[in-house]
Amino acid sequence: SGDRCVRANQPLPRPVRRKGTWGKSRPESILERLCQGARAVSRRGSDWRPFCAPHRRPDGSMDVTPRMIAYYEVDILDQSATTTSDSTTSFDPFPPILRTHTTECVAVGIATESFHIHTRMPGWDSRSFGYHGDDGGIFHSSGGMIERFGPTFGRGDTVGCGIDYVAQAIFFTLNGRFLGYGWKNIGVEFLHNDLYPVVGIDTNALIELNFG
Repeated sequence: SGDRCVRANQPLPRPVRRKGTWGKSRPESILERLCQGARAVSRRGSDWRPFCAPHRRPDGSMDVTPRMIAYYEVDILDQSATTTSDSTTSFDPFPPILRTHTTECVAVGIATESFHIHTRMPGWDSRSFGYHGDDGGIFHSSGGMIERFGPTFGRGDTVGCGIDYVAQAIFFTLNGRFLGYGWKNIGVEFLHNDLYPVVGIDTNALIELNFG
């Protein structure tokens, strides 16, 4: 009951910053050669080296394309956390806590490792960014909404959050539709941190995360 988050146990993959240019060092592996072919993206005097996050295509082949965007999705399921498929009575050492108010909120975003997941939602401090489902607002560095960003969302919806390292921006999707960038020109120093998927949960609905 109340405001809290779940956080992935691993950060999203990210490109690596390095000084200099691609031509000064010889690639040491096929992956290095692929990344070299993709070219470095130069922003504000620093070069980003694309990362590879292998994933399986629908036809069964593997995609190892070097990329500059990290992305994940959250499915908010219609099923309630208090619903079980087993009708038999069993002892639960952690019985569900039912919310005492009717407004539900799922918030999707990213945060650094130092973000406190208890009593907070994504975007309520300077170490996190979030898009909130109850009002469609985006949040950063404050519990107050920065602006109305997109539609509200809830049970039955799929919300995506991505980091575009070329634009130095954070974007969101809703049910497969690109909503745009919530923030641009965030800054290299923040993006150089390990950034974790975080989902604020003030609901009894179950969530399921897809990392590719």
